Amino acid sequence: ANPELRTPVELAKELIVLLAVDPASPDIAALAEGIIARADSARPGQFGDSIYDDVLVLNALGQAGWLGDLDQNEILDYLNTYRHVHYDSMGEPAGASWGGFTPAEPDLTAQVLNTLAYCTDAANPDSGVYGAIRDGLAYLNAIQDQNTAAITAEWDSTYATAETLLALKALGWRYEDYAGEGSAWLKKSPTKTIAQCLLAANKSEDNGRVDRLVNLLAGRQIAAGDGEGSFENSVYSDMWAYLALGEAGRLNAIDTGAACSYILAKQGADGSWGETFGDSYYPDVLSTTQAIRSLTYFPDAASPAVQAAIDKGLLYLKSLQQPDGGIYAAPFDDPAIDNSELVVTLYRLKQDPAAVEWENEAGLTPVDYLLNNTMNEDGSFGTSRNIMGAAEALSALLLVTGEGNPSGGGGGGGSGTPPDEDVINVRIAVVGADGRILFGPGSVRVSRDGLWGQTVLGTLDATGLSYTADAGTGFVSDIEGLTNSGMNGWMFKVNEVVATTSGKEQRVREGDRIVWWYSQDINSTGPGWNELQSGYIALPGADNAEVIDEYQSLEQLTSQEVLAKLKELNHLLGLPQDKSELGNVEEAGPAVHVVGGDKLL
Repeated sequence: ANPELRTPVELAKELIVLLAVDPASPDIAALAEGIIARADSARPGQFGDSIYDDVLVLNALGQAGWLGDLDQNEILDYLNTYRHVHYDSMGEPAGASWGGFTPAEPDLTAQVLNTLAYCTDAANPDSGVYGAIRDGLAYLNAIQDQNTAAITAEWDSTYATAETLLALKALGWRYEDYAGEGSAWLKKSPTKTIAQCLLAANKSEDNGRVDRLVNLLAGRQIAAGDGEGSFENSVYSDMWAYLALGEAGRLNAIDTGAACSYILAKQGADGSWGETFGDSYYPDVLSTTQAIRSLTYFPDAASPAVQAAIDKGLLYLKSLQQPDGGIYAAPFDDPAIDNSELVVTLYRLKQDPAAVEWENEAGLTPVDYLLNNTMNEDGSFGTSRNIMGAAEALSALLLVTGEGNPSGGGGGGGSGTPPDEDVINVRIAVVGADGRILFGPGSVRVSRDGLWGQTVLGTLDATGLSYTADAGTGFVSDIEGLTNSGMNGWMFKVNEVVATTSGKEQRVREGDRIVWWYSQDINSTGPGWNELQSGYIALPGADNAEVIDEYQSLEQLTSQEVLAKLKELNHLLGLPQDKSELGNVEEAGPAVHVVGGDKLL
């Protein structure tokens, strides 16, 4: 076709294709001459309707070796009208970008560099072309993704990355120049990122990827000097790696002795794990919980040194307990993440986060905070309202409800199968219609081979109370002669979560807290475990007169039984408890004072 009948942009596209398929074609010169003949002296460097068209045409001429027929200074001046100084995340200048619609367009920047590579002054350090190329490369390198090495772009990072590689090739760069050791373009994923990928790959049972990720981490372990045994000499990344390797069962890929020594050495005097910057030490809750869990996977996990470090770490975490029961470092950390990590860690240690030792003065535990304070109205979790907060909270919740795996990646969740133990200890309380406690709160041993197995119904059976349950559904209709009637009847909850399945279907695990109660309100959530510690629950509408009769004669009871009974009576009458001194006698109301005791009941 006659070049004179087509636009410079159309000719440039044909020229690029011809250079690729037949670089010796005599038509190349004709196409190049046709483009140059259409150059507008009043608009140097411009051939189309936009910067994108112009760069396409200039690039084609450069590849064909015809760019020298144009004034290259005028070309640079024109291209620089679309040039913008780029600033990095710290606000410091980081090269220059080119953009048409927006100031920073990585793909256009790479295409401009491709064009400038064909200018005669491209290799002259004193030329403006050289400086423009240098600044463009600095910009592209600054926006390169740390994990993937891609050139990040708003619309298409793959396209921007490809254009950058073409520009580097046009500039004469070889593969080893930009991908070799020591190159600024060679990116290495942070240890934390590799560890997180390992956690995910292990969960998905992608063994091939697990092997590659394990090898990457093993190759990064520091063999000597500062941080020996670590990967980056930072608790913020190292603990992720130890935890991932431990949960994958691959700690044997590294020097475990050096690693364990490093973890122990990083523990602060207060029992936490953190980092020192300048003269100040900054404890970190997430690193502390991860360090404790990581230590449980090492061969020396049972050694006195490791156990002492774990105990010290738990004391530090306990010291962070807030009035709402949560364990978190206020006000800087996300409470949902900190508290959930604590719950996951305790399950890994086979400890109950709802146990008495984790209660605060108000009787609230980390489980109370998890269930009542973690989820936001919009369904997100914590103050950050991000994916990590949701993942942490849901992992902890799965463990609390008996559906998670305490050895699961990054904080639990997953299998839904309780530990495979023949006999487990489960705590239970059974409360009648008048609020009277029929059993507990106490612990029973539940056998896997029992009548109902290790289930809520199996736990009820282990109390020795009489009950009636349907053999097929496991539905309980009677306990100790108290039978369901209409909308009133027996309900249960596990770890403060009201059940939606039958007691036969609900599995239990070591340390779970189960409450059976006779409900007279379908919306009732039942008595709380901490409430049950008082020994009596005064429910609305209950006949409490009969109960008081039990306390009229105490002479046949032991002193400890008397104390317990008086404390129950105190609670029933609504009297103040645990007072160490008397108030103004004139203002005194009803009270019970045990003579000889060290404080008022």
